[in-house]
Amino acid sequence: MNAALEGARVIRREPKAVLSWVAIWILTLFVVGGVVVFTGSHMPAPAPSGGVVTLARRYGPFWPILISALLVLWIMTTASVFRAVLRSDEHGWHLFKLGPDEARLAGITAIGALIFGLLGVAPAILVWVLTQPVLLVMPTSLQWVVLGGTLATVCLEIWIAVRLSLAPVYTFDTHHYHLVSYWDITQTHFWRLALCYVAVAVQMAGLYLGVSSIVWVLQGLQGAHPLAAEIIADLLKAVAFVLAWTIYCAAQAAAYKAILQNPPPAFRPTGSLRQTAA
Repeated sequence: MNAALEGARVIRREPKAVLSWVAIWILTLFVVGGVVVFTGSHMPAPAPSGGVVTLARRYGPFWPILISALLVLWIMTTASVFRAVLRSDEHGWHLFKLGPDEARLAGITAIGALIFGLLGVAPAILVWVLTQPVLLVMPTSLQWVVLGGTLATVCLEIWIAVRLSLAPVYTFDTHHYHLVSYWDITQTHFWRLALCYVAVAVQMAGLYLGVSSIVWVLQGLQGAHPLAAEIIADLLKAVAFVLAWTIYCAAQAAAYKAILQNPPPAFRPTGSLRQTAA
C-alpha cells in the first residue's frame, strides 16, 4: 500500500521535472489544437463512426505525425517516472531521455496491448463454454447465468491484468523482455498489488473530480469569455492527466521495487534485477 503514495513523493521530490512534463504536454496540445484550427476549415466534418477515418478527416494529412508525437510523449513520460523511482541518483533534466529504454517500453506496450486484446476475448469464450451445460439443464436461468458469467469474466480479466501489470517497469529496469517472468514476479503479491491499484484509482478519481469541478465553474462563466474558459479547462485537463499518470506509473515502479526485496518463490531475478534488489 505504501507504493500507492509514491506518486505524491515523486511530485514533491521532482517538482521541476513534473512541471516540465506538464509544460511539454500543454505545448503539444497547443500544436495539435493549432493544426485543427488552421486545417479544420479545409477538411470535411468527421465521420460519426470514428476510427482512423475520423482522425484523417479531423487532422488531415498530419494525423499520423500528431498521433505518433503523442504516443512518443506518453512513452517518454512513463519512462521518466520509472526512472525517477528506480534510479534515485538521476534528477532534473536527466529524467528526460529518449533512447533504448523508451524503445523497449514502447515495444512491451505494443505487445501488452496485443496480449490483453487476446486475453480479453479468451476469458469470455471460456466462461461461455463453461456456462453452456447450465443452460442445457436449466434454460430458465439465462438471466442469472449471464450475470454470473459477466462477473466471472470481469474478475478473471482483472486477475490477469494485475498479474501482468508490472511488465512495463520490469522491461524498463532489466533492458530485456521476460515473458515468463512477467507472470512469476507477481506470484503471491496479487492482493497487495490489487489494493495498491485501488488506492491509486481513488487518488486519480479525486484528482479528476477536483478538476471537473473547476471546469464546471468555468463553463458557467464562459458566457463572458468562452474561448478563455475553454482554453483554461483544456489546460487543467492536461495537468490532471500528467499528475494522474505520474501517480499510476510511480506506484507501479515502487511496487516492483518492493517486490524485489521479497520475491516470490518461483521468481528468479537476473541481470540488473539483482543489482536493484541489492
